[in-house]
Amino acid sequence: MIDVEILGGEVVVGMLVLDEVEKFSALVESIYDAALDAARWSDALEAACVFVQGCTANLFYQNVSNNKVTSFHSWGEDAEYRDVYFAKYARLNPLFPASSFLKTGTVHSISDVMPMDEFLASRMYREWVKPQGILDALYTNLERSATRGAALAIRRLERDGLFDENAKARLKLLVPHFQRAVAIGGEIDFHKANESALSATLDHLTASVMLVASDGRLVYVNAKAEAMLSSCDVLRAPKG
Repeated sequence: MIDVEILGGEVVVGMLVLDEVEKFSALVESIYDAALDAARWSDALEAACVFVQGCTANLFYQNVSNNKVTSFHSWGEDAEYRDVYFAKYARLNPLFPASSFLKTGTVHSISDVMPMDEFLASRMYREWVKPQGILDALYTNLERSATRGAALAIRRLERDGLFDENAKARLKLLVPHFQRAVAIGGEIDFHKANESALSATLDHLTASVMLVASDGRLVYVNAKAEAMLSSCDVLRAPKG
């Protein structure tokens, strides 16, 4: 059941003012769109930033065995700062590795991971965070398995102050949708990788290979078969 209240003359559904409900629905839709088309993650992350009043957001997949980031999506970030982070400051980040072990699905700000005064005194804050005008961040582990992890981070500018409980609650509304989208995207990437590996293997065969559907339609041809069909000497494939 969703709570509906009248507060200050406004209709509130759950924790959202009524005129926000439609925007929230559109935001959730954009998250699932990104699960099917990774190029749309930037739009989804922008909408999430607006929803929790953040300035930048990133979502990344990480290989647990070697801690390497295998897929990275962002919105609002300065490309130069992003590059220098991975080149220099990732290993100096005082929030890691502690944040990597937070329970999946929970939302934390910087002060939940370490004392804020210690973070503000850190080298990474002085040299990388502060020059961008950033003060705080919300972080959540979306997925954690023996082989892969996925996380979402949204940062806030100093002028907007620290993230409060309302901002955390808003991100918590989105977390289940981000988690499902990450799982869907992972399955799609897995199948694409398998298809790519199969294609690479078949293309290296010296024999012509054709995969044909029950109706005779060509589903796949390797490089050798493509050359044979192009010559039209032995076989032709009009309209596939």
